[in-house]
Amino acid sequence: PDHIADVSAEATKMFSLVQPLGSFAHNRFGEPGIARDINAFGCLFDAVDINDNGRLSTAGLAQGLRSLGFPGDAGATALAVTSGVAGEIGRHGFCTMLNKVSENLDIFAVCSRRGQQDMPSWPPLRLHVAASDDID
Repeated sequence: PDHIADVSAEATKMFSLVQPLGSFAHNRFGEPGIARDINAFGCLFDAVDINDNGRLSTAGLAQGLRSLGFPGDAGATALAVTSGVAGEIGRHGFCTMLNKVSENLDIFAVCSRRGQQDMPSWPPLRLHVAASDDID
């Protein structure tokens, strides 16, 4: 087979929006020297949850991210984070989502044809195009 599993364009777009949020949380709230400080996600949520009610709406998350200086598209990112959960998200769901997208997966795939190595994917893949004499 040419691939193990297809990942939808929607999932790839969501990852590309939410992954920078995880990096932002680590850079802004993470403990120095810890590569994956999951407490940083909770700190980010707490900083944005100005009502202190444990829930963030899409608009509230976007506004909070802008006020903290999030360098990405705060509106699109907030929509990606809260989509599928009635337009808002709680602290646990927020932290779980950021933890999931911040995992550093190392997947290696072998392609049978040139051109496949340029296709966007999530999770990110390290691709190798096999020589024709390597394929049975």
